[in-house]
Amino acid sequence: MPFCSSLRRPISTFALFLLVILTWGINVLHLGVITSEGVSIPEKLPQDLGGARWIPKEKAGINQLILFGDPFTRGYASGKLTSHLIFQQEAALIREFYHLFPNPLLRNALILGLLRWYWGIQEYFENWMLAESYGVSLSASHEFNFLLDPFSRQIAYHGLHEVGQIDDRSGSCVHGLHGFRGSP
Repeated sequence: MPFCSSLRRPISTFALFLLVILTWGINVLHLGVITSEGVSIPEKLPQDLGGARWIPKEKAGINQLILFGDPFTRGYASGKLTSHLIFQQEAALIREFYHLFPNPLLRNALILGLLRWYWGIQEYFENWMLAESYGVSLSASHEFNFLLDPFSRQIAYHGLHEVGQIDDRSGSCVHGLHGFRGSP
């Protein structure tokens, strides 16, 4: 019996440690989601795109997106007109992420760390930026909701884009991410 009682304290300590880590993880998952609270979003979605249009690079030599209206309407029109590109870019990003981190445990730990890193990032965005991103997120694919909701993903991808521009000597927007296999 002394052997069994001598294991009780280390097992209890380990169980308590696991419980604390689990609680922290759930807290991060909850607080890592960006809400649209305080963002001016219309009650009803726009019926038309307000004259916005997409001109593919085959016609003009470079993709062109022409937008009009308030930030939410611009984002909504942008999302509707470029949803195919948003999906392709997100799929390429996720594919590369899985290639770089094939171990699911490491991948999930990194996602949890990124959620903690981006926790509260919306405070650094102007309201019009959040409204525009929210409009875009309405056209984002739900295929990637296992990571985050579409709005939080759009904000995180925007942050990733900005980080890529910090030391951009390569000429591409996100120099660390150009060259994705299958990126558009």
